Amino acid sequence: MNDGVTVCLNVLRSIVAHYESKAPKTAALIHLSESELVELIAPMATLVGQYFGGVTADQMTQFRALRGVQGQTTGTRRVEEFLHRNVPDFELPGLKEFSARERAQTTTRAFEEIQTIEKIPQATVLSELKSEFGEQETEWFFGGVPMEF
Repeated sequence: MNDGVTVCLNVLRSIVAHYESKAPKTAALIHLSESELVELIAPMATLVGQYFGGVTADQMTQFRALRGVQGQTTGTRRVEEFLHRNVPDFELPGLKEFSARERAQTTTRAFEEIQTIEKIPQATVLSELKSEFGEQETEWFFGGVPMEF
């Protein structure tokens, strides 16, 4: 089955589980008529549509690149995160942990990017010092770095 369709079905399953957890056992969703069920789920379905309608081209490319069970799970969790941001009581087991791992990966990637960016001016300054004062560390350091700041 198409991974995107699987993500949507997983999200629908999560929405149903959310409503089932909120309803008393005597008011289980299975007892609702089709129109009552659609009315109940429609606001969440609209949010899912807003999620997919609001992603950038790059985000959609990333979404389409998700493959297999791991990709389907990641796609599902990202949509669930969006639902949780818009419906705070939409909480599912494991969603907080997933969000924390995603933030940690973003922080790690940002740290790696900053380290890469920091190396550019360092290399430029060192290159300029060496070209003006000489290649040996004793030449460029003592000749080009002021003793007092």
